[in-house]
Amino acid sequence: MPLHYLQNTNVLKVLETVVFILLNLGLLKERAAKNKGISVNRGQESRQILKNSYYIFMTIFSLPIITLDYNVRAYTLIIFVFNTLTYTYLFFFNSWFRNKIVGYYLKFEAFEERH
Repeated sequence: MPLHYLQNTNVLKVLETVVFILLNLGLLKERAAKNKGISVNRGQESRQILKNSYYIFMTIFSLPIITLDYNVRAYTLIIFVFNTLTYTYLFFFNSWFRNKIVGYYLKFEAFEERH
């Protein structure tokens, strides 16, 4: 996808809506599971999956902010800081989101192509 498509403010609105929905879902799920008393220690491989997913997510969702058109450029720093804090919370502090990311990755790894 060429970068000029990312300069469209509608793409930014859609991506920011996705980020906002993920944040709210993560907060709601975290609150619902708060007092269950379950404890899990993440292994090295799981932490590496989360770090790599975080970097990929940051890259994909930061491109529209970096390539914003001139009319919205004044809010670039605010949007970028909000998104960075949101992604950091979701990937490293929200257990529901972390479990989803690791689960999707493992499902992708176990996928078998049939021709």
